[in-house]
Amino acid sequence: MLIVETIGKIRRYFFVEGKKIKQISRELRISRNTVRGVVRSGTTAHSYTREDQPCPRRI
Repeated sequence: MLIVETIGKIRRYFFVEGKKIKQISRELRISRNTVRGVVRSGTTAHSYTREDQPCPRRI
C-alpha cells in the first residue's frame, strides 16, 4: 500500500526532476502501473476499501 510520502516522491520525480515512469518504478521498486496511476490522478492519498466482507467458508 502506498503512503503519502511515497506518492510525494513519485510526483516530485516525475514533475520536478523529469524522470520517466520506468525509471521511477525501478528506483522505488513499485510497478509501472502504480506509478502511472499516481501520476495521472491528482490525489495525494491512495486508499482501498472493500465493499463487502465475505463470510468465511467452513469445510
